Amino acid sequence: MTTEVTTDVPEEVGAPLCVGLTGGLLPNDLAHEAALSLLKGRPSLLLRMPAWRMRGRMSFLRQVTRRIGPEPENLPYDEVRLRYLEEERARGRPLVLVSDEDPAWVQAVADHLGIFDEVVAPRVGTSRDVTGLLEDRYGKGGFDFVAGDGHPAGMDAAARMVLDPPRKGRRSFGILLARALRVHQWLKNLLIFLPVLAGQRFTDGESVLRATLAFVAFSLVASSVYVINDVLDLREDRKHHSKRRRPFASGDLPLRLAPFLLGGLLVTAAIITLFLPLAFSGVLAGYLALTFAYSLKLKGAVLVDVITLAGLYVVRVIAGSAATGIEPSVWLLGFSLFFFLSLAMVKRYAELHRKVGNGDGLEDGYIPGRSYQPGDLPVLIGLGTGTGCMSVLVLALYVISDEFALHYSYPFLLWLLCPLLLYWLGRAWIVVSRDEMADDPVVWAVRDQLSRWVAFLAVLILILAQ
Repeated sequence: MTTEVTTDVPEEVGAPLCVGLTGGLLPNDLAHEAALSLLKGRPSLLLRMPAWRMRGRMSFLRQVTRRIGPEPENLPYDEVRLRYLEEERARGRPLVLVSDEDPAWVQAVADHLGIFDEVVAPRVGTSRDVTGLLEDRYGKGGFDFVAGDGHPAGMDAAARMVLDPPRKGRRSFGILLARALRVHQWLKNLLIFLPVLAGQRFTDGESVLRATLAFVAFSLVASSVYVINDVLDLREDRKHHSKRRRPFASGDLPLRLAPFLLGGLLVTAAIITLFLPLAFSGVLAGYLALTFAYSLKLKGAVLVDVITLAGLYVVRVIAGSAATGIEPSVWLLGFSLFFFLSLAMVKRYAELHRKVGNGDGLEDGYIPGRSYQPGDLPVLIGLGTGTGCMSVLVLALYVISDEFALHYSYPFLLWLLCPLLLYWLGRAWIVVSRDEMADDPVVWAVRDQLSRWVAFLAVLILILAQ
């Protein structure tokens, strides 16, 4: 017999109700999810996985599952379907979980859910598919099957009935796509216009057009990175208080959509770069390389993570310069580095402080997923507020420089930017220390009314100083 059986069900109870794990209860193939999580920790396996897959699905499953374990407690089950199955079981109907995944993994899911009487999954080396196994076990027409997004070949003829009970509702595809692409994060890419603004070239149509094209290309590439990170971080995101609601982690968007989404984003961005200087393409490639290094390795290194995040902000400024040909001043780069380093520490502090506040268990004394300890949080505050003050200092030194006076008719008005910026940074750190900020300070700033007033006053000061 080529089935995994947990409990023998008396035949007189009635025709078993079989449900496929993938498509019926889960949106994605467990083996593919596990392979992606495995790649994040061991990128070198990318060279070996195609060979595993060429030897057949079972070989691929065996190679993946022996390197990584199941986590059934965090999977995005269809709650509506589960309630339907529980109701059927309460009526006395035996439930069978069916899958062509690794039998041990399918059994782990069944044990976690606790509603299934039996598990049917092909063993390694068998030539029978799940349809054949169900026919062997119950006979042709001796069971009902719950349909998913697609059910095994021949199931319509083998099952007595193929049912399609209600399933979890999903938000509109447009909303899910916008969330997956992190469209709200495109605000960060407005830094590309900073060289145009600092160089007072905002009336130069060609410079503005190039900066706009660069903004679109950079945003598309940044979104592609978010998609890649989301599919690699599925397991970690599902353990997070807010990230578990992301479209891929929640299962609202299936993983099979990711390759098409990535291809469309990168191809469109590549076409746009053809209309921009070659230097911009080089900066964009550098951004991609640095982002991947951050996602795969640097994210877990103390302080290196926040320095890298700050560097990614500064790269946006450099990208704007490369696209427009406007040379960035050392003052602008220095201010950007210290200012965004402070923001990066705000982001990291918010994440770590929330984990400690939620009572997440430590891993060898460290906060899960990071190389920080709870005692490091005061150090982050000190470094973050210090670098924020340094950015204000660089701005003040620029205001009194001879170079600055050449660009503005009323340069003394720009002194007002210093206390304004100092207030905003100080308030950001107070808010985050009170655990009143989500992980991302940019999202907080957009939603915060006082932050919007600060931005309005800063723009007004720049206009009046012209």
